[in-house]
Amino acid sequence: MTIALVYGAPPPGAAPDDLDVLVQLAAVRDALRVANVPCREFALDDDLAAAHAWLRQERPELVFNLVEAIHGRTDRIAEAPALFAELRLPFTGSDAEALRITTHKLLSKERMQRDGIATPAWCCDPLELRDPMQAGAWIVKPIDEDASVGIDDDAVCQTAAAAAACLEARTRRGGNWFAERFIAGREINIALLAHGAAVDVLPPAEILFDAFAPGKPHIVGYAAKWQPDSFEYRHTPRDFERLAHEPNLCRELGRIARRCWDLFELSGYARVDCRVDAAGSIWVLEVNANPCLSPDAGLAAAAARAGLDYPALIARIVAAARPRTQESLR
Repeated sequence: MTIALVYGAPPPGAAPDDLDVLVQLAAVRDALRVANVPCREFALDDDLAAAHAWLRQERPELVFNLVEAIHGRTDRIAEAPALFAELRLPFTGSDAEALRITTHKLLSKERMQRDGIATPAWCCDPLELRDPMQAGAWIVKPIDEDASVGIDDDAVCQTAAAAAACLEARTRRGGNWFAERFIAGREINIALLAHGAAVDVLPPAEILFDAFAPGKPHIVGYAAKWQPDSFEYRHTPRDFERLAHEPNLCRELGRIARRCWDLFELSGYARVDCRVDAAGSIWVLEVNANPCLSPDAGLAAAAARAGLDYPALIARIVAAARPRTQESLR
């Protein structure tokens, strides 16, 4: 078997979240080499025709899809799997439609709401936020970015009026933004991994907010993910132990994660990010159809907790991709 590793080429001056794809590329390449699987690499940019021609020439048996953005734009993420499907190539992860919906936070929240999955209320209009009925805390987020881009302490607003002002200011600076009800409580990630026609729910992980000063928002913002010298990065450890002693909560988290998997017709692997409030209610913040595959990221950590080392995780992802198409490249 020959596997094509296709990834989004980081644009010039790329930020750490964009550069992380190179870490994932190296890790996946090394894992495949451990299994003696030949692989070739292609950096996808704006020239999709070049990617099309390269794939036709190389004729890989499978594409390992590492495209998180095209030329730095996450809203173009669905173009890569659409290309692979057009060529009738098996590929890892979810298909174009699942990625398109889950990358757009409002489309995914609308779908969850219609299906009865609890997700925090949201608002895109600053005027609506100034209505007295909208009192309470909000968080302002980008609509079509991942990796906590644009999320910092200032995004959390204790009043609707402050959220309206924040939403207006960030929209003026560019991009697409919305405000979401801020759910104070525990932050929990549930990783999912395909197993044949079924899906395994991996052990859930809680993000701890260690030594946060009173009033500091309990969020996993950009600094916590991408700035190793920051307080947030050093004080938001991932923990499996506490949840291991809460079987009822884990079962409910797993049930909801499976519902999200089915609702969005996900494939291969995914992650569901939740908040659990003081009353014990579970709120789905977002569904990530292509979570980070870096060895130190949440998916690999959850797999390790379940007894799968990194090469075994990559092997499972590859195996899940094989039966998805009946025709190979002509």
